[in-house]
Amino acid sequence: MRKISTILFVSLMMVSSQLLAATNVPADMPKGFDITEDMGYLIDPTSQLQITDIVSASNQSTFAPLPKRWQAGFSKDAYWMKFTLRFNNPLEDEYWLEVSPAILDDVTLYSQSLNGQWQALKLGDHEDVGHRPILYRNFIFPIKLGENSIEQTYYLRIQSTSTMYLNALLWKPVDFVSGRERPDSYIGAYFGVISLLALLALILWGWLKKAIVFYYAAFQITVCLVQAFMAGIIQINLPIPPLVADSIQKGSGSLFVAMSLFFFMFLFDTKKHSPRLYFLITISMLALLISGIIYASGLLPFNGHLASWMSITGISLMMIESCQYALRKPQSGKWFFLVSFWATYPAIILGILRTMAIGNGPSLMGTPIIMNLMTTVLMTLGVIQVIRQAAKDKLQAKQDALDISQASEHQLNINVTERAQALAVANQLLTQEVAERQAAQLKLESALIAKRQLMAAQREFFAIAAHEFRTPLAIIDTTSQRLAETDLDETVIHHKSRIKPAMQKIRRATLRMRRLLDNFLASDKLESINSSAINEVHDLKDIVRACVRQYKQLTSRTIRIHTSDERPIPAHCDDYLISLLISNLIDNAIKYSPSEKAVEVEITTDEVHCYIEIRDEGIGIKAEDLEVIFKKYARVKGVESTPGSGLGLHVARSIAQLHHGDIEIKSEYGKGSSFRLILPKHVPEKPE
Repeated sequence: MRKISTILFVSLMMVSSQLLAATNVPADMPKGFDITEDMGYLIDPTSQLQITDIVSASNQSTFAPLPKRWQAGFSKDAYWMKFTLRFNNPLEDEYWLEVSPAILDDVTLYSQSLNGQWQALKLGDHEDVGHRPILYRNFIFPIKLGENSIEQTYYLRIQSTSTMYLNALLWKPVDFVSGRERPDSYIGAYFGVISLLALLALILWGWLKKAIVFYYAAFQITVCLVQAFMAGIIQINLPIPPLVADSIQKGSGSLFVAMSLFFFMFLFDTKKHSPRLYFLITISMLALLISGIIYASGLLPFNGHLASWMSITGISLMMIESCQYALRKPQSGKWFFLVSFWATYPAIILGILRTMAIGNGPSLMGTPIIMNLMTTVLMTLGVIQVIRQAAKDKLQAKQDALDISQASEHQLNINVTERAQALAVANQLLTQEVAERQAAQLKLESALIAKRQLMAAQREFFAIAAHEFRTPLAIIDTTSQRLAETDLDETVIHHKSRIKPAMQKIRRATLRMRRLLDNFLASDKLESINSSAINEVHDLKDIVRACVRQYKQLTSRTIRIHTSDERPIPAHCDDYLISLLISNLIDNAIKYSPSEKAVEVEITTDEVHCYIEIRDEGIGIKAEDLEVIFKKYARVKGVESTPGSGLGLHVARSIAQLHHGDIEIKSEYGKGSSFRLILPKHVPEKPE
């Protein structure tokens, strides 16, 4: 079925076909002998024709002469080129056929071997450059001549979805090396100049901080990359997979136009002066940028017609803006950019139209290097003009800043002189004020010394008063004890049941008065006592038993002591202060618990600490009052009817902390409280 369709297709082509004459290859062939116009071509819209179909006898007259400035592309059609070479130099056995441009997707040369078989050499930018017989930016096909091979026919199959034209040059190998050396040097110099200009622009941008200089550098880098892809230089110098490089090359054209639109929009200040046109150009630029990225990444197949029309639209809008800019600012210093734009971009539009078979404009790939270099020079002159103006403005700004600095320095000297005079006056006043304050400080220190002496006298007075209180209280206590222990005669025996409780009441009142005095004095003295002076060792069990025994003699309350064994518990402590602490805790438990409930005192120890826990089954303490009760003179709500000074628990915790210990409390309101004294067995030594 494929054979029948092929025969029908080529039969239709025969109507307009002509016989093609052989190309004479002279013995003194010039360097780069152009054989393009001697070729015939055949369009294969199915891309399915094989070499056997092409060379069959029925198809020999189907090739039409290749027109001048032939250009095609943007389709999947395959083009077959036929040419016959007649060699007139029997001494040469090899020639090189150079086919360009370097962006053709697939290029295959078919030549006939000595045994009559057709051999194919497939190149193109879809093929790995490592498979090329001669590594060069264009495609080089070696043509070897057999014995008595005077005339040979060749077929060239080309296919490309991008713009396509054909340039075929025949070389002698020696002439190719020498003939291409100078043009390649020009190309290398061209790219070197563009790269150098971009680098210099970046350096100047770092100095001047002018956005246009940076955008110029980015523009030149984009131009360099696009033209390097078009010339096939990047493909043979960078290890990029062929299909990836082909996708980047196809998308680079849209990216180049997008970058051009952005550069000239900024240059002509389109946003400020033509907002509507700025909006349209921005939309066109973004469409080109997005499509270029999509094509370069290979996300979608390349659509040459769509990319071309978008480029034509964007450039046309920018041409309108450039005209408006020229009318808007006829005296502008950016005429170099305008000339560069009009010298380049209208030709680009005509070239794009030619690739779509519209008009007969210049080829996009055939622009001489001198034209590209001239455009670059014009743009560079424009940037140099901008840089010169920016440098001039910067130097003027520096001069202005210097003038301002000198004026500021003069004014500063005046201000410094005035300030120095003011400071001298202020210093004199300050010296006077310091003298006055020193005199006041001496008076204050004298008053402070007098205050301290007064406080010391007060402490001495309190000590004497306490001693004077203790003496009569001791007499009352001793007398009440003797009365309680004395055997009464029979005349008053019946009064004993009333006298003994009265004596106990006298002793309890005396004890409360003495403990109240002790708490007052201890609260005043604890701040001046040094814990390092506590170096005596006492048995905590003896201290606890003495306190409990004292309360048992004075009250009918049940107080139980719990110990794990009878061994003493020695600890570094002040026995008077610890006795006062335990008495305060026991008195607290007795005051705030029912008389029928017992008070439990438990003594325990471990390797480091001693523990004395006093528990009651009284009214308990609310959670929000657990820390308040340890403050000086603090009393919680609800116990105002119970006598107390608010010093007992404060003094108790202060004594515990003085001994490097603490008091822990656990209480449940309405069920009772537990106070746990924690004391270290050994007082830690302070570092010297």
